[in-house]
Amino acid sequence: MDLLQRTKSLLRRYNVHPRKRFGQNFSVEIALLQDLVSYASLSKGDVVLEVGAGLGSLTKLLSPECKRVLAVEVDATLIRILRKELKDFDNVALIEGDIMNTPLPSFNKVVSTPPYSISSPLLFWLLEKNPECAVLTLQEELAGRLVAPVGSSDYGRLTVITYYHAEVEVLDHVPREMFYPKPDVDSRIICLKPRKPPFPVVDETLFFDLVRTLFTQRNKKTRNAVGPFLQKIHVCMKGKELKQLADSLPFHDRRVRRLAPEDFGLLANEIVQNNEKIFFDGYTFVVSNSVYKPAEDTYLVADNLIVETGETVLDMGAGCGILGILAAEKARKVVAVDINPCAVRCTSINAKLNHVASKLDIRQGDLFEPLREDEIFDLILVNPPYLPSKVTNQKEWIERAWSGGTTGRNLIDRFISEAPNHLKKGGRILLVQSSLSEIDETVQKLEKGEFRVIIIAERKVAFEKIVLIMAKRCPTTTRKEV
Repeated sequence: MDLLQRTKSLLRRYNVHPRKRFGQNFSVEIALLQDLVSYASLSKGDVVLEVGAGLGSLTKLLSPECKRVLAVEVDATLIRILRKELKDFDNVALIEGDIMNTPLPSFNKVVSTPPYSISSPLLFWLLEKNPECAVLTLQEELAGRLVAPVGSSDYGRLTVITYYHAEVEVLDHVPREMFYPKPDVDSRIICLKPRKPPFPVVDETLFFDLVRTLFTQRNKKTRNAVGPFLQKIHVCMKGKELKQLADSLPFHDRRVRRLAPEDFGLLANEIVQNNEKIFFDGYTFVVSNSVYKPAEDTYLVADNLIVETGETVLDMGAGCGILGILAAEKARKVVAVDINPCAVRCTSINAKLNHVASKLDIRQGDLFEPLREDEIFDLILVNPPYLPSKVTNQKEWIERAWSGGTTGRNLIDRFISEAPNHLKKGGRILLVQSSLSEIDETVQKLEKGEFRVIIIAERKVAFEKIVLIMAKRCPTTTRKEV
């Protein structure tokens, strides 16, 4: 019995009708499946992922050639068939679920004839997973997009991202007659192999987002297409400033479809590096021109920051993230909060730049608003706006960054009132304040709130003195820790 007859027989036996919703076109040419296995160069140490196991025809060929097969299938009806068909294959792990949302054991190779309905998102998913190789059948048009020349109608986001991640071989032509039911298009076998990125990218998240955004306007000139993207990462900039920035970028007069992959990388790096860099204690920080640049008050905290191993830290008003990133060296976890979305993005970039992104949880919001009610910390760092100001409706972000209201105490008093709800027994606060906003009043209010308070450092700057207050919460509080 050939594979086509066997496929039809199984479908009749189990009363199954191929479902278009799942893109079910079953491979019915044994030579095609053998070629897929051959191109993957399998060994007994390989763990192979198969996406869309179908009726198990490819699974049975993979099983003898490798250590283990992870056969993923979303259709519950086919899962019931596979359990019977594969019961004698001990090294096959049958996994029911959507490949995009289902937790998987680790694997190092992919061999599959995936449903056409998920081909494009599957490719992006695989490029992130970075297997040693992926051998797939794809629609002929989609396979062509992977290697499309710059400027062609097929050239797009998928071309650029694939080029960045992997080497691509477009292999055998696969006629539509090799599937049942017969699809509307022919296919190709393709092989993806990861490689070191062929050009440098400072911030991959920004790079991928930039490529996706620009290709939604592929026929526009870069200066026009990049505007919405710049607005998203520089929300504090005005229209004129955004236009000036767009016109200063490389390739601003070239249409998006004419940008080579390397050009997107250079453009992304220019957007990141358009910001200023500062250096402190072996760390490097990028500071956006829409984010408060660390000054004497920030460095006063940085110079006196002590974090014990395993502590949890809350960094309020994160700015470029310098204090939270320094704290992450010993902290178990750091939550960094800022109301300025530009600061949130800047902190995210710097966390990756300094290899502590896994320890930082970065959130946007006002004061304690982004926290859960049950979140409490060993240490809270806060450098609030503390200068008295009569300006009531600041239009510029820098005014909002330093203005503490008419007395300079608007944020300070709110912080003192709410901080005990998020501080452990014996926990500490490091708070920066200016002599222009009543330091004694802050000390008195903290002491009334059952804190032991000392001023651990101070610095004279121009017309004021800034101090660093350490307030330790007395361990007699009855708040239940979570």
